[in-house]
Amino acid sequence: MAAGQPVRLSFFGASHVGGDYFTGHLRRLYQAELGDRGHGFLWPAALYAHHRASDVNLCRTEGWRADWEGKGDSRADGLNGFSGATLSSGDPHDFGWLETTRDNAQGRSIARLDIFALGQPGGGSLMVQVDEAAPRVLSTAAETPTMLHYRVKVPDGPHRFQLQPLGDGEVRLMGVSAERGDAGVLVDSIGIRGRMARTWLSRDADLVVQGVQALAPDLLVLAYGTNEAADTSYSMARYRQDLVEVIRLARRGAPGAACVLMGPSDRGIERQKGQRWAIWARTAPVAQVQREVALAEGCSFWDWQQATGGPGSMISWRMVTPPLAAWDLIHFSQAGYEHLAESFDQALRDAAARSGGARF
Repeated sequence: MAAGQPVRLSFFGASHVGGDYFTGHLRRLYQAELGDRGHGFLWPAALYAHHRASDVNLCRTEGWRADWEGKGDSRADGLNGFSGATLSSGDPHDFGWLETTRDNAQGRSIARLDIFALGQPGGGSLMVQVDEAAPRVLSTAAETPTMLHYRVKVPDGPHRFQLQPLGDGEVRLMGVSAERGDAGVLVDSIGIRGRMARTWLSRDADLVVQGVQALAPDLLVLAYGTNEAADTSYSMARYRQDLVEVIRLARRGAPGAACVLMGPSDRGIERQKGQRWAIWARTAPVAQVQREVALAEGCSFWDWQQATGGPGSMISWRMVTPPLAAWDLIHFSQAGYEHLAESFDQALRDAAARSGGARF
């Protein structure tokens, strides 16, 4: 890709993606090099405590209901859409807003907000207010469940968008995308902690395809595996079958997109405080399944465990000063995620050099 051309990278995954440290660093790198096309996907209200997004200011009331596959009190209706999570409220006192940043190099301007909502029988009205302007009212009523895609355009610049139910029925949001013009890079961070790839299979397939089509990614990245490696009841044979189905479902919405599977990260276990350590034995088998499935399905594979140095490397990453891994030996520090983002980008560059093409 040359500077000025539009490109979208959509990352779906669990907490490594959801924290937006890894993807946030990639967004900054690519936008500094190739142009700022906007933030991309985010939820306009945090799904849970400590849920965050880079280079955007977020605020919400506490009344929103969050649903996602596997959440204990979630509605198991398959209607969370392509993002895998929805935020719902019918209370006119609830709001969620997002605002451009003032001091960061990225995130200072928005020119449009794409809103993805569930259309449903009895769906309520959504008020969208930009800065101090009069609110616009959007309906989420539909005869049958479907994904609604609204676009609110504004002059490119600093803005605050506030989303608020009118109070005439439930509004259920799949997410939004903060964007600018049609040149530069977007990096979507669509991650929910604790999730596995197979959660895609519990969603309504039409809603998934509609959403991925709306994003129209040039690079589709599935960053799962760490949680699969932790589930000892999940056989590798079943995992292989599920992963193939997930890839094919995702690519129905983006048949022309390049595809990357990101393997599970290394995971350490502290057996005795500060003295004895172990590694998670299922990580390598999960990575091997991904490697083989990626090859068979026409995707690339990036081995996260090998990117940190192989089995046991997570312990070393925790011991360095400053630490590159978190205390739980599953996640990484911000510096660790940023280092890994640069490793991932280098892998894309190396692959592009070998093939004689662009890295995305």
